[in-house]
Amino acid sequence: MVALPRLDLDSVLSAPADRQRLLSAVVAELRADLPDMVVSSGTEALVLTSLVAAELQLPMAYLRPKPKSHGRRQRVEGQLRGANLALIAVEPTPETVQDNLELVAEHGARIARVVALGSAPDGLAVPVMVVSAEHPHQVPSPSASPVATGEGSAEQIAKILLDMGAVIIRQEPFRYASGILSPIYTDCRLLISYPQQWQNVLDALERRLQTLDYKVIDGVATSGIPHASVLAHRLHKPLIYVNDGRIVGAAKNGDRVAVIEDLVTTGKSVLEAAAPLREHGLRPDRCLAIFTYSRQQPALEAAGIAFDPLSDLETLLQVGVEHGYFGDAERQAVLDWRRDPQDWTARHEPIGR
Repeated sequence: MVALPRLDLDSVLSAPADRQRLLSAVVAELRADLPDMVVSSGTEALVLTSLVAAELQLPMAYLRPKPKSHGRRQRVEGQLRGANLALIAVEPTPETVQDNLELVAEHGARIARVVALGSAPDGLAVPVMVVSAEHPHQVPSPSASPVATGEGSAEQIAKILLDMGAVIIRQEPFRYASGILSPIYTDCRLLISYPQQWQNVLDALERRLQTLDYKVIDGVATSGIPHASVLAHRLHKPLIYVNDGRIVGAAKNGDRVAVIEDLVTTGKSVLEAAAPLREHGLRPDRCLAIFTYSRQQPALEAAGIAFDPLSDLETLLQVGVEHGYFGDAERQAVLDWRRDPQDWTARHEPIGR
């Protein structure tokens, strides 16, 4: 196929009609030999990989170029599994592909092919297909948007996270992106590797969005991007996100923006995403999240951002004890942290830091 010009990719994935053409082209390539799962090579391919995973009801994961500086400090987001994985990449280099092959193999899975956008070098160790959105006549009819069906109560969302093993409580504390230490870590990124559970969460978010007045959907990079991508596609809205202070995608001055995040602790990541949007005349005045450690977010409130999470820590702890995921001792340990996270952090900060 003719390569998709790299400079046009961001605008293609932002605009609903162009996004559908590119998605359909990639889906058509993969349907003939359906992979076990699709994997995004870095952030650039994350939007398209998320759309492909949702369209084909496949698990997905994404690979970071380097480990996170917080949490579990991992390079793989989601769970890798299977021997027929399709890697989706933007203008991949041989070095990037080789690194991705080795990283996936370390987790017991195997990349069987690469779907490249823009261009791809010769001589890669696996088959490569270069996909373009340049020829609408090659594209099948768009799939009908799914209808939101799951109830999505706070208790149901909490149980989904617990069922996936997304919640870890331990004595050795985790460090969040905000710098806070905590005995609990909730990895909402695992959702993308469980298609049915992810569908239920997306349904709940979609119902909330249907009641709001907004023009554009923004995904907080990187954890909010998969959810925002699918929701924007379902609701035929423009998609944007902020990467290194730059707005990726297109929106108009004065547009109201619904910000999507997976997990909110202090609101720091949401505020960092909202600042460039406001500098460019956009209005990010509402944040929807899958989970939060507190429904009260004074930093967001002070910034004029209404906060609407699907579930929260209190609900998760109650459901966790009731269903035997952990005991009351673990619950009390987390509540001790929750009463004053800053004091808890100071008491558990490693000596010499």
